[in-house]
Amino acid sequence: MRIKLSETEKLMEERRLNSEQELERIRMAMQSISEQSKETASKSQPIVINNVIPKRGRRRANMMTDELGNISGLELEDIEEEKSEE
Repeated sequence: MRIKLSETEKLMEERRLNSEQELERIRMAMQSISEQSKETASKSQPIVINNVIPKRGRRRANMMTDELGNISGLELEDIEEEKSEE
């Protein structure tokens, strides 16, 4: 009976030690990953995207009416703005 208890204790102790070693390996791997990410974050430059959207020009609308004065349509005209040079 004592021998059986001793063997089970040994097995349990081995399992505990193995799990502790595995946890230590995981901890070290996580630490090295975090250190690598910190190094790459400090070395890398941010990505800059310049998205230039052209300005829409001004438009002039003229209403077209029929004989009775009802609006029958619109006439759109683009107006180019003159840029002032300073």
